[in-house]
Amino acid sequence: MGRWPDPASLTFHLRRVLEQLRIDLVLDVGAHRGEYATLLRRDAGYTGDIISFEPAADAFEELQSQAAHDPRWRIEQVALGDEPGTGRLQHYHQSTLNSLRSPSRFGSDVWHLQSGESEDVIVARLDELDLPLGPQSAPLLKCDTQGFDLQVLNGAQGILEHVVALQFEIPMIRLYEDAADFQSMLGWVEAMGFAVSGVFPVAHDEHLRLVELDCVAVRSGS
Repeated sequence: MGRWPDPASLTFHLRRVLEQLRIDLVLDVGAHRGEYATLLRRDAGYTGDIISFEPAADAFEELQSQAAHDPRWRIEQVALGDEPGTGRLQHYHQSTLNSLRSPSRFGSDVWHLQSGESEDVIVARLDELDLPLGPQSAPLLKCDTQGFDLQVLNGAQGILEHVVALQFEIPMIRLYEDAADFQSMLGWVEAMGFAVSGVFPVAHDEHLRLVELDCVAVRSGS
C-alpha cells in the first residue's frame, strides 16, 4: 500500500498547484484527445473551467466526444503560436507526436519520426482569442505542442499578467528541428516572472539519456 497519487508524480504536484493557487481556468494547449483534461478531472480533482485547443481533425473529433457531457469544458480546433496564420501539421506514427515542426536527425534516426500525411491548420495567438479572463482570474497555461511550446508562450504574453502557473515540455535532446532548447525555455520562464516548481521526466532513450521532461512553473511570489 502507498499514497496515491505518488507524491513524486506530476499528478500529485498538479493537485497542489491547483489547490494552493486556486486555479479557476486551465488553458490546455495541444489537447490531443483530451487526456490532460481527463487527468485533471479524474486524478487531480479539478472541477473548474477548461479550454482545450487541438488543431488535428481526427484528434479533435475524439476531443468533441470526450468534452460533450462536461459543461465546463470548452474546445477549440486551432493551433497556437506567436504569429497568426496557417501552418502545416505533420502527422507521425504516434499522433501524440504530431507537430508543426520537422524531425531533427535524432528524431528521425532514433525516435523514428517519419512524416507521412499532413494537414493545413489555423494558427492563432492565445492572447488574441476570446478568453474568460478578469481581474481575479487565476489560470494555468499548459502547453504540449511537440517542439512549439515557446512559440505558444510568446503568443500568450498579452495575458500573462493573469497566468499564475505554467506547464510545458522541455527537450533535453531535440526531437524536432528548431525547437527551443533547455536553456532557452528556462530563460524565458525567469524573464517572464515565473519560477520552476517541479520537473518530471517524460521519456528516455535506450542509453537512459533524458529526452524530454515536463516542467511546472509558478508566478514568482504566488
